[in-house]
Amino acid sequence: MAGYLEKHDPADRCTCSYCGIAEDIHLLDGVLDKRGNDTGKLACIACYPNDSWCCGSIKMVKLSIAPSLKPFYDQYVHSEQWNAPMKKPETITTNYLIIETAMATCCVLEDTMLLFGDTLPDDHPYKAAEQQMVQWCEDYGAAGRRSQSWALAPLIESVWSIMKEEDRDGMICWDFEFVPQFLLYCLNFTEGEDIVPVVEGAEKLRDLYYTARERCKAFKSSKPASTRQRDRFIQKCREAAEEQWKYADLISDHPDAVQSAFEANEDPEEFVKALGEELELIDFGPWK
Repeated sequence: MAGYLEKHDPADRCTCSYCGIAEDIHLLDGVLDKRGNDTGKLACIACYPNDSWCCGSIKMVKLSIAPSLKPFYDQYVHSEQWNAPMKKPETITTNYLIIETAMATCCVLEDTMLLFGDTLPDDHPYKAAEQQMVQWCEDYGAAGRRSQSWALAPLIESVWSIMKEEDRDGMICWDFEFVPQFLLYCLNFTEGEDIVPVVEGAEKLRDLYYTARERCKAFKSSKPASTRQRDRFIQKCREAAEEQWKYADLISDHPDAVQSAFEANEDPEEFVKALGEELELIDFGPWK
């Protein structure tokens, strides 16, 4: 709306008779009763009876517009931009295999955000990779998990299609084994938002997958499986140790103390502070 900033007077805004808020544009919506029936009344969102407001129909919504803004609003409503037809979204061509793979990948990434469940033991060869995956999922959120699941699906499917026939026929479960293991063994979650393969090429990734799978089968841990809660506690302790003492490995160097603190449900920052003071470390952090 050209000229709005030059001509509109902010002092001209209306005051809502429902809540007393002064705004250039105030949204009023029809009020529903407890059964979802229209009461015939209007109320602004600020004083809607509960926090579950949503616009059920554009016919129920009205605008209260400041007088000096009204001409610009009317001009925009009658403009070509307002009345231009919506562009048809680009059609994505794919197949059901890619869609299924994207869905399975997204499920694996979403599962890392659960607050319960077992994780790999601390001495497992892919424990660091598991933690990097979790950190990536936290850093880039649901939108990142969805977009990367879609982007990775063709690569994952291309590797599965050249696996040994007996494995594809049931020796390896596709959704509960192959997809989560492929993410763990064959992808790098430390290069920013875009997840990249550890090596290039479907055949090399297939060989890497088989090698990593056999390595994990042969691995015998001397420690019990960890949990998501414990992993999160340890990660918070490492972050606190780095900030407080510039010594993140303080946590891995004192596993028994960390385990005791976790079982006692201690606060990570307070535990790290007390541990560092007990060891007479040099204070670099906010507690100084």
